[in-house]
Amino acid sequence: MITIIVSTHRKNSYTAKMAELVKTRLQQRGQAASVLDLRLLPRDFMWKKIEGEEHPEFDYLIGEHIRDVHKFIFVIPEYNGSFPGMVKTFIDAVPPRFFYTKKAALIGIASGRAGALRALDDMTGVLHYLQVEVLSDKPKFPGIDKILNDSGSINDPDASVRLDKCIDKFLAF
Repeated sequence: MITIIVSTHRKNSYTAKMAELVKTRLQQRGQAASVLDLRLLPRDFMWKKIEGEEHPEFDYLIGEHIRDVHKFIFVIPEYNGSFPGMVKTFIDAVPPRFFYTKKAALIGIASGRAGALRALDDMTGVLHYLQVEVLSDKPKFPGIDKILNDSGSINDPDASVRLDKCIDKFLAF
């Protein structure tokens, strides 16, 4: 099982569309995958979990998507020159041992030209701190609003090839 993490909590995001596309492509390769959309997080998880309190709803999501999963794909949008604070808050609320020695792939999306380059670098640092091995192939998709259409398909053949290449490398990683 691979968990694909929608690294934002915005409604109708390109991040969620890309995550669903990645899930479909993994399933076409016979790989089980689930999507954890951060919009599903309970609104009060941050305060309770960071203070060490129990939160059954949050714990259920962690059990389903993080604890026993060994590979993650983070679809990361660029927000203000880095990744969204919501994904960092989520990571901070998960017990670090649930990340140790696991593997991750990162996919960057952005409206601008850099394709979330700094966001990918910043997230790599956070994951390395948690002892997560990160795949070196980190595709970036600048101008995501032109690459990904409303139905969740990629319009650009080169972008589609880059995504497939990353997925294939990650499955072998």
